[in-house]
Parts: sequence; structure tokens; C-alpha cells
Amino acid sequence: MSGTKGIRSKRRLEFPISPQVSGVTREVLEIIAKRQVSPSRLSRVSGVCRETIYKWAKGHAPRLHDLEAVAQVLGMGLSLKAMEPKA
Repeated sequence: MSGTKGIRSKRRLEFPISPQVSGVTREVLEIIAKRQVSPSRLSRVSGVCRETIYKWAKGHAPRLHDLEAVAQVLGMGLSLKAMEPKA
């Protein structure tokens, strides 16, 4: 629970995640929901607009620096990995 201490919601907040959302964005949103982190509090701590976080759940693509800021508040980070070149 490191990183989310003090930003958990006293009431369970749920927002539907669109089927269009995939990859790391979906993972971050699922962690937010699982940990019951309030998007409003997450917004205040990360500096990312609350409406932006809700838009991600509707399928809008996040800016990398916004997604990274939210991930850091959750005690996570983003990284790139090398892939094999396609033939």
C-alpha cells in the first residue's frame, strides 16, 4: 500500500473502464479501483486533473508524463523494454 497512504477513499468509488482501454492505462486504472483511491485525492497529489483520469477510463489516451505521475503516487513507475525487431 506504499504510496497510497492517506489518499484512500472513505467510500468506495467505482468508475467503469471502457473496453477500449488497454495496456498500462488499464493496469493503472484497475490498481486505482482495487486500492479504492479517490480520483480527487489522486489528482491533488499527482497534479493530474481529476477529469483527465476519468477520461482515461472512457478510452482517451493519457500523456506519458501524466500517467507516470499517477503511477508514482501509487508507488509504481513506468519503464521501457527492448523488443526483438520484427522480421
